[in-house]
Amino acid sequence: MPVQPPHTPDSTISPSSASAIFEVPTGINMNSANQSITAADADDVTTDIATSSITACDICLKILQIFRTPFDEKCEIELGKVRDILAHECGHADWIRDIQYMYGTGPRYEGRSLALHKWEHHRDAFFGLSFMTQNTSAWSTTKSFELVFRPDIPSHPGTARILDRHWIDFDLVKDWKSRCFRDHGDQCDKSIIGSARPVYPQWLINVVDGCVVPCPKDGPRFVTLSYTWGRTRHFRTTRSNLDDVQNAGALRDGHVASQIPQTIRDAIELTNALGEDWLWVDSLCIVQDDAVAFDHQLKNMHHIYATSILTIIAKDGQDAEHGLRGLQGLSSPRSTTQLVVPLAAGERVVMMKTDFEYPKASMFDYDERMWTFQEQVFAKRRLTFTNGRVEWLCSCAEWHEHQLYHAEADRRSARGAPDLYVSRGLLMRTPSLNGLCDVVRRFNQKALGFDEDVFNAFSGLHTHLSTIFPSGLVFGHPELFFDISLCWYSVDSLRRRQVSQYYTGDPVQNRLPSWSWMGWDGETIFPADLEYKQVPSMDLGFTQAVTKWYALPEPGSTTKRLIDSTWHEHRAATPQRTPKGWKRIEFNPPSEWGGHGDSLELRATPFSMPRELPRYAYVHVSQDGHRGDYQWYPIPVKESDSTSDGDGESDSHSNFQYLQSVTTRAYLYRGPNKYEFPGNYIHLLYDLNGNTVGGLRGIRSKDESRALENGARLELIAMITPALTPPEADAFLTEEEEEERMGQQAAENEREANRRTPWMERWGEDKKTKQDCYHVLWIEWEQGVAYRKGCGFVLEDKWEELAELDEVEVTLG
Repeated sequence: MPVQPPHTPDSTISPSSASAIFEVPTGINMNSANQSITAADADDVTTDIATSSITACDICLKILQIFRTPFDEKCEIELGKVRDILAHECGHADWIRDIQYMYGTGPRYEGRSLALHKWEHHRDAFFGLSFMTQNTSAWSTTKSFELVFRPDIPSHPGTARILDRHWIDFDLVKDWKSRCFRDHGDQCDKSIIGSARPVYPQWLINVVDGCVVPCPKDGPRFVTLSYTWGRTRHFRTTRSNLDDVQNAGALRDGHVASQIPQTIRDAIELTNALGEDWLWVDSLCIVQDDAVAFDHQLKNMHHIYATSILTIIAKDGQDAEHGLRGLQGLSSPRSTTQLVVPLAAGERVVMMKTDFEYPKASMFDYDERMWTFQEQVFAKRRLTFTNGRVEWLCSCAEWHEHQLYHAEADRRSARGAPDLYVSRGLLMRTPSLNGLCDVVRRFNQKALGFDEDVFNAFSGLHTHLSTIFPSGLVFGHPELFFDISLCWYSVDSLRRRQVSQYYTGDPVQNRLPSWSWMGWDGETIFPADLEYKQVPSMDLGFTQAVTKWYALPEPGSTTKRLIDSTWHEHRAATPQRTPKGWKRIEFNPPSEWGGHGDSLELRATPFSMPRELPRYAYVHVSQDGHRGDYQWYPIPVKESDSTSDGDGESDSHSNFQYLQSVTTRAYLYRGPNKYEFPGNYIHLLYDLNGNTVGGLRGIRSKDESRALENGARLELIAMITPALTPPEADAFLTEEEEEERMGQQAAENEREANRRTPWMERWGEDKKTKQDCYHVLWIEWEQGVAYRKGCGFVLEDKWEELAELDEVEVTLG
């Protein structure tokens, strides 16, 4: 989508004012530098520029001006028509001529206006190209670029450096490490889970002696490696070779070393060169065929990465043989290319060439892998090899090899997880299905080599999240909100996960239940519960559970455990029973839509409110003062903290992948129409007489879509009663009625834009769309076990009319 650049007229400069910004040396001729160059050529070109003669270039001076803008300010500088800019005999001309091809050929390029932009709190700049689309002004932007620093000029505004194409400046890497430990204090000793009690692995690599040894009892500081295995077959520690890897030098020379992939060997040498003695690598430091130790290490994987002082992240390459390239004397050379553009007066701007390239993602790429997802999230310091470059990320700074230190930028770059939404989900102080959704939604889109590994790949996250949710999680579903979480759906194509040909485990306990998102590959979403917490979207409001759920280890088992789903009990509790740690505040609706409540800064959007107007809002002490951190009923908050290294669920519980309940059942029919729901589709459901009674939500699996042919008879079971917000009554309109309604809605929207709507009036209108329904699962049976095919809703009065009189016992696999 085109971006409208910031408009700051005061920052626009004229050529006459630009010439005063920077004193241009005389006797320099820029004609010889009329080309873009790479890092390998940069020094030669600089020499040519410095020994030539030139007349001052207004465009280049404006480029310099943008970089003299204070870091915390934004700036826009008009450059004029492209044809006029290209008329200059200067180094910038060829560069600007090529901008039109950055996102494809730009029609009528030379007749458009070009401007320079810099956002506040950024040190880079970009070009903005104006054009018209359907009579609307829009902008197309280039990739960002920076000014190369010149140490020969006092107070030079440059922030970038020229890189060696083949070798990393290792002194810079060592300086990053020493700066972080020296200047950041204990701030960077905290991972996303806080100052957790250290958890040490069973085995570590002694990088000095080149062998695997038991972790010393004093709990030494150690480095971790995060990388992708890929398709390479490489050495793994097992009980049979454990003695071999403990021999001094075994990981550097000999039979064992020859089987260790290059990335691990490079990580060993890098750790040693950084002055650290200990390294943890999964394939060497987890005994792969020791089931007890293997399971324990997986469940505490997040603690291992959170305990390590530094994580080396190998993003380059698609397997473990790629190596950590560019470490002179330690590894093979790298290949990285900067685009260096010469300007007037010996100035240069620089861009990283790889920043312009968007190769198609592969399932073997680091950022596409499930296993590396949690490793990157929990690491507290990261030294990352990516795109042929190296960068450092900690809680206090983000340093890139091609950028100089910048104190103001450092102060604004403190980060938790690489993904804002994942970070929010893992940092939640009170249990929230929305927060869990942020984590699961992104995790479940990542790739696995073997489907049956999904449970293990999530195990560290599972353990951490179980410290937040009372009673923990069951296959990625929180017990507290279990009924609601079973209503997960997809906005994209789903694929049912199946065990691979290499799977040798129990087929009855393959850890891929159909009722859990873990049993499906794709983007999966938990519904927002508007009766519990307001979210800036329209979804469902859940009011009452209609059945109890039990977990079983296998079908027909007499051993079962009641799922502790108690959200509805807390919802029904009186306001006087406010749990410890919660503050109750009277809710006063705003006077106008878009306003705030009188006693709380509530972004009370009418369409995302509960069905009945709440008397109170609740804020937990851990979140008090944060705008929007309120909910409509309080729940118990688990008082344990993340220092626990518990498993999060017992070993027996992890094998309880079957569910059992007694509930009502009905058979309905798939009709010819579907309704476009925000983010996905509703496939409408009909009774025998052809009346629309409900819909199935988020059916994106190809197999399930084929099964939903017009007239298909579907078996549904009841789970929970929600107050439905969308698709409102509109789902039950004919196409002609829907078209008429949309026209009326467009006219109403235009009227709304021109008047301020009373909040209560708008809420009353939205309340009418919230219909009482049963949320249902579509199931199919196989050998006495029911399997989830999809979820949906049926209007409450229709379900009670159509459901069988006798309840049915269902075992879900």
